[in-house]
Amino acid sequence: MEGTGVTVLIVDDNKKNNYMLEVLLKGSGYDVVTAETGIEALEKLHAGRVDGIVSDILMPRMDGFRLIRECRKDPVLRQIPFIFYTATYTDKKDEEFGLSLGAIRYIIKPAEPEDLLRQIREALREHAQSPRDYSVFPVPDEVTFSREYSQRIGAKLEKKSQML
Repeated sequence: MEGTGVTVLIVDDNKKNNYMLEVLLKGSGYDVVTAETGIEALEKLHAGRVDGIVSDILMPRMDGFRLIRECRKDPVLRQIPFIFYTATYTDKKDEEFGLSLGAIRYIIKPAEPEDLLRQIREALREHAQSPRDYSVFPVPDEVTFSREYSQRIGAKLEKKSQML
């Protein structure tokens, strides 16, 4: 199987989403570690080897945007390919922000299982063949990150309030 020997960390506070993705990846030969928050993900990343991260964005304690920012600042974690898989942050500007932080894919939920698996497999393969050098990848300064982050959060809140 293609995923054999490759460990993927799934980060999502929704237990059903975590389970579905875990079953899908394990069924394709990947080893899987799960976390429900960005803080828990960082603990697991420091505890053992992970070859890829698939993360939701909207989570308690530390969301996906802050998680990838922390990963890209860390010399050990920065080289791990990071994929966003989100149902909440679906605007083009959300995607642009996520990719600007160093994600290699930005996938909108729900995705068909075969398509999701194909995108994850392709992203990990592309990264293995031609890894980005995140030591020179620009991690936005705190002011720039905070401004963009606040705009993304504000846009979500505004959209939710309009729906109500």
